[in-house]
Amino acid sequence: MRPRFPTSDTSLAQEAIQDILDASGDVVEEKAVSQFEFHEEHNHWHINGVALFEVRQGSPGGPVFGGNSIKTTFCLIDWYKLEGNSKSPDRAYFECNASHQGISPGWVDQYHQATDGQQLDLTGAPVGLYYLVTTDNPDGTFIEQDYRNNTAWVGFNLSRDSKGKPKIKVVSRSPCDGPGLCGEGAPNR
Repeated sequence: MRPRFPTSDTSLAQEAIQDILDASGDVVEEKAVSQFEFHEEHNHWHINGVALFEVRQGSPGGPVFGGNSIKTTFCLIDWYKLEGNSKSPDRAYFECNASHQGISPGWVDQYHQATDGQQLDLTGAPVGLYYLVTTDNPDGTFIEQDYRNNTAWVGFNLSRDSKGKPKIKVVSRSPCDGPGLCGEGAPNR
C-alpha cells in the first residue's frame, strides 16, 4: 500500500493505492482501495477499512452485542515470520509513515492488546456465551486471491465472580490452517 501522493499535512487523508507485485518485485497491477489517515493517538499513518471487530452473542453469526461493531484502521508492517514460511528473509515493510506499508507473503502483523483502540466494551453484558469475530477486508476493497478466508473468531464464556467482576474463559476458536494463523506461539508486540 502506498499513498497516491507524498503526504506532509497530517490533517489530510490520502488515497491508498494497492500495488500487486510479481516475483521480481515489479508492479503488475495498482488500484485505489482505501485511504491513509493519520492516527493521532499512535502518531503514525494507518490504512482505513482493514478489519471489522464484533462481539456476537451465542454464535459467530449471532446478533452483535451493544455497539460492539467497529471498523479499524491499521498500520501494516512485517512483524514476524509465520511458522518460517516467508520466502523473504528480511522485513520489507517496517515503517508506519506515509510511504509504503504492507505485509509480505509469509509474514504477520500484530497489535498488542493494550494498544489504544483495541478494546470492545462488555459493560452490562449478561453472563453467557459470546464470540469475538474479526473480518479482514470487510468491504472487499483490497485485492486478494481468496476472499472466503477473511473471518476468524474466538468463543468465550462471560461469567461474574461473587463481587460482580467479569471473568472470561475462552472455550473455542475458529479452525486454522496452522498454529501460527491462530496466533499460537506469536511474540507479544
